[in-house]
Amino acid sequence: MNDTDNTDSDSFNASYKILEETADWLARQEEPDIDRLVPKVERAMQAYQICKERLEKVKTALKKYLPEEDAPAGNDRDEKDDDVPF
Repeated sequence: MNDTDNTDSDSFNASYKILEETADWLARQEEPDIDRLVPKVERAMQAYQICKERLEKVKTALKKYLPEEDAPAGNDRDEKDDDVPF
């Protein structure tokens, strides 16, 4: 793992924490604090974008090692096995 990976991971973790904190804050609001709402949502949207970009990078990297979603993994059965009810 290089320094960029560490930075991305740290950034993802910090951003994910912001999303959790914002969701918790919103869930606790009995009456919306509109003066704090917009800045919190803006910050959460920035955090969301960072998380989304990092997840896309990870997904792309994992495609090198994992089979395609369309190809069923471990499906080495013969067609005659389809008659088995279990």
